[in-house]
Amino acid sequence: VSAVTAIDNEDRIRSANAAFWKIFPGASIGASVLENLAPEDAMKMLAAATANDIGKAAYRGRWVVTVEGEEKSFDVYSSPLAINGNRGQIVTLVDATEVAESERTLRRSESLAAVGQATTQVAHEIRNPLGSIRLGVSMLRDSVSDTDALNTIELVERGIKHLNKLVVDVTQFSRQKSLERARVDLNDSLDRSIDLVSERIREKNATVEKHFSEQPLVGQWDADQLRQVFVNVIANAVDASQENALVKIATHAISVDGDGDGHAARNYARITITDQGQGMDQQTRERIFEPFFSTKKRGTGLGLAIVKQIVELHGGRINVQSEPETGSSFTIDLPI
Repeated sequence: VSAVTAIDNEDRIRSANAAFWKIFPGASIGASVLENLAPEDAMKMLAAATANDIGKAAYRGRWVVTVEGEEKSFDVYSSPLAINGNRGQIVTLVDATEVAESERTLRRSESLAAVGQATTQVAHEIRNPLGSIRLGVSMLRDSVSDTDALNTIELVERGIKHLNKLVVDVTQFSRQKSLERARVDLNDSLDRSIDLVSERIREKNATVEKHFSEQPLVGQWDADQLRQVFVNVIANAVDASQENALVKIATHAISVDGDGDGHAARNYARITITDQGQGMDQQTRERIFEPFFSTKKRGTGLGLAIVKQIVELHGGRINVQSEPETGSSFTIDLPI
């Protein structure tokens, strides 16, 4: 619903609808738009809409403001309106949040398509010599016994491994793979994922505590890509924890009611993976799913970006709750 208000020639509100009061909770009939009626970002939007004497309808741009703690985008329009024989104006704020998100998604898809084409070529050019280098270093290792030389070779091998992972991650992220859906048992998929990171768990002497739903949680998902999601998040939880720490993995079914805006009620399988690590501050939490953002010294910064991509491709969602020194809890909801 668009927010609409009528403003007279003295910059006072003469009428408005409920959507307007929601954006400007401090406003009332007769209040001046020059008063402090809402947070600063909303007031800047209103000031832009009412700054000039309106002779004809005008578009005032798209503004991003916070409404009840949620970031919203609005297309702002002003039109002349006669009020008691004087020139006033009517301001319309059209909620463009979904449109803005769709436009961002489209731009991102177009950018990724272009990046994907370039990445394929770059990956090909890197992989071929990388394979030769790996083979050469392996042969060199077999022919030397000097400790310093072996340490240097080990350093080179770690660099090769990191570079290879970077190539693989960038290629996967930029070339989104379609889903191959099949019947997947969630708890079984998690058990298999835990097995795949068992070596890392042993290195940290960590304990994985499972609280799986007794009710079978089965969905039409891509088993391989889902396993990649779980392996990544579980491995991160183990890496973030100190030795002898506890990592908890829980599953259960949830139901989300319809909201009356075309979003029907839906059942989800919820997976929660909680660690006892250092946790994250707000700035890190806000960027944790961004491509190429990493808190690890040798991380590619694409692991959680790929995780988010796969989860959303399934029609699901992922979020994180974390505070410094309290650990982190990742929640994944998958439609069933």
